[in-house]
Amino acid sequence: MEGGANSEVFKLRAEGGEPYVAKFYGRPTADGKDRMHSEVTGLSFLRKRGVTCVAHPVAWDQSENCAIFEYIEGARLRPDEASAADVDQASSFLLELSLLADGAAHEELPIAAEACFSLDELFDNVGGRLQKLRGLLERGPKYAGLRRFLDQEFDPAFQMVSTWSAGRIAELGDQPSRVISQSERTLSPSDFGFHNCLRRPDGRLTFVDFEYFGWDDPVKMVSDFLFHPGMSLTKDLKLRFVCNLRPLFETRPGLELRLPVLYPLFGLKWCLIFLNEFFPETLARRTGSYHGRLSEEEILDSQLAKSVSMCRTVTSTYDSFPYWCD
Repeated sequence: MEGGANSEVFKLRAEGGEPYVAKFYGRPTADGKDRMHSEVTGLSFLRKRGVTCVAHPVAWDQSENCAIFEYIEGARLRPDEASAADVDQASSFLLELSLLADGAAHEELPIAAEACFSLDELFDNVGGRLQKLRGLLERGPKYAGLRRFLDQEFDPAFQMVSTWSAGRIAELGDQPSRVISQSERTLSPSDFGFHNCLRRPDGRLTFVDFEYFGWDDPVKMVSDFLFHPGMSLTKDLKLRFVCNLRPLFETRPGLELRLPVLYPLFGLKWCLIFLNEFFPETLARRTGSYHGRLSEEEILDSQLAKSVSMCRTVTSTYDSFPYWCD
């Protein structure tokens, strides 16, 4: 079956005819977390608590790095297909997760992939990604465009936004080094959006791909949904999403103040995520997923253009969060 770049997915049929899905997991996440453990642990937790808009894990084998799930009859959404009703379903699911988080033991579930619980941790996360990309620049002219972008646009943007964010945190009476408390965190699929869901025949959405699931900062959860390139949401739909999450703002102290401060930094992080294709091992996987439609050079040019566009958007809007509802 068509799957992500990090796993192989197969449709199985049991002797009795029942369909299932088998998923073979790839390498660990960027911060070393076990993808299968996060997904199986998260989905098992949710299903035991009555959440039905996610797949049920049937069996798993750590030695084979494989898990089997129920088969969901449904169609993937196109990037521009999401409706207001779909946004309502997505935000309702996140609110349900936040309620479950309030009653869950911290040790019961993993930390979400690349979770950052302080402003300093987010600075370090973006800076670490940047440092790895800079390590590629000595490999020849293939990376000349990447060098120009990092030197001339990204580095100044990161410095400007970081300085502004640290100043705003201080004005709010907080510290960049403060780690948010457990009561300020939530449970999140982490890689959440309509790119990772199926529409059942009756219109209900089922959310899939929980390889990054775990405890997370709700600022990251909201920001990533708004920035994610796998969706083409209108501004009205993004506004609706944030407005629907009002109960989350009420139960997570400081979220409303911290969101506009950290939001542009997550945008800059997405700039660097777009550039993952410049790493040869990532490019090799991505080239296969394009099935020969694009050359390596075309893939790199496309990803760099996305990063440039995102960076310019962030630098022009970083001091004014655009999705507050009245």
